[in-house]
Amino acid sequence: MVGIHHFRIMMNFNLISKLEEISLRYPERVLKIIGYVEKKGTKEYLEIIIFKGFSSSTTHPIEFDPDERVLKEKCCFLSCQLFIAPLNSNDDIFKESKELEFFLDEDQWV
Repeated sequence: MVGIHHFRIMMNFNLISKLEEISLRYPERVLKIIGYVEKKGTKEYLEIIIFKGFSSSTTHPIEFDPDERVLKEKCCFLSCQLFIAPLNSNDDIFKESKELEFFLDEDQWV
């Protein structure tokens, strides 16, 4: 039986794939996902950037194979921030949400 925590993690990674697809249609937007990775009872800061259909992490190695999960570790996503590209040192957040699902609505990218 799959636990709720495992289901939530898998659901998050499915959402990342969907957000990557959406980001292809909005190349002038950058989505930053903030959370943490659980390792040996500790929480490590996690940051994932989605831009032009691709995910990258500024804090952890990620999987580049689109058929694999982006991260192998257990993680929790706490918030998402949408920026206008290109980024620079004094970028303001365009939109923000504590729910990843918020940015599945393409109207939020405009």
